Parts: sequence; C-alpha cells; structure tokens
Amino acid sequence: MALVYQALIGGSKQNRPVKPFRSWPRLIAYRQAAAADLELDPNSAGGIRIAGLGGLWQAIVLGFAGLDLKGGALGVDPKLPPQWRSLSFRVCCKGRSVAIRIAGNTVRTTLVEGEGMEIRVGAATRTLARGATLQVSV
Repeated sequence: MALVYQALIGGSKQNRPVKPFRSWPRLIAYRQAAAADLELDPNSAGGIRIAGLGGLWQAIVLGFAGLDLKGGALGVDPKLPPQWRSLSFRVCCKGRSVAIRIAGNTVRTTLVEGEGMEIRVGAATRTLARGATLQVSV
C-alpha cells in the first residue's frame, strides 16, 4: 500500500516529498503496485488482489485524472503522464453517472444518468445537462 500512497499523493509516508513531474515517480509507483497486484499468488482469487486493484483505480482517477469533490461539485484536473494517450472512466456522484475521457489537453465529460450538475474542469466551472457532452481544453 505504500506504493499506492506514493502514487496518490506524490510523497512518502515519512513526508519526504517526491517531485511528481520531473521523473514521474507516481507512474513508477503505480507500475510497481500494479505488478504486485497482478502477479500470480496462490493466496488470492486467480492471482488478483481486489483491494489492491481498488487502490490502483484510486491512484489513477484521483491522482492522474485529478478527480475531486471540493465545494460539492465534481472536478477534474488531469495530469496524465506523457506516455499515456488517453484515460476514460465513469464515476457515480450524487445519483448521477458521468463518463469522463481525457486525451491530450482535452477533457470530455458526458452526463449519462441523472439530473444536470455543475462540473469543474481545470479552473472553470460549467453546467452539464443530462445527455450532453462538454469538451474543455485544459
């Protein structure tokens, strides 16, 4: 879990900061944690540790995609590694389902289910209507 912790916050439990975007230690920590959770292990279900995969999902979505709920609105402020072309995921928030795709410097969000909502992309807050797609450059 220490590797997932580093990937999420960009530092270590001993409060030694990691320079997150110089050599991409978050990406390195993510890869190491993923390898540990996907290796064959007779003590896990088919070699996969479900709790560890949840931590990896959080590292990707909260860390690299910059997903947050500050101020009661869903927010996305991505910082993808340069090696990644895109990242897509869905998130449920307050009875709504939102599809998010990050590609390059563009964030595309679609409200799949639920009532309209406010969403922050980067520093800008926008209104997202049901079924509508919002595309923002960051």
